[in-house]
Amino acid sequence: MKDTLTNDWMHNLKELDCDDQMAAQVIEAVTTGNTDLASTLLRRQKRTLLDALHLSEKKVDLADFLLYQLKK
Repeated sequence: MKDTLTNDWMHNLKELDCDDQMAAQVIEAVTTGNTDLASTLLRRQKRTLLDALHLSEKKVDLADFLLYQLKK
């Protein structure tokens, strides 16, 4: 059962674009019951993903602006 849980976590962490080191740290924290550390690491990854999302949104807005300029 523990191997299945670890595999599920590893799969999910890869989906979050966690590198191998971070994934190992999160899984170690989860399996040892250190939920504070696991939460901190996951929040850090969430912030990284949100930063990338916001950067992509700015690029989409810029593309829209340039397309608008072409239509003028």
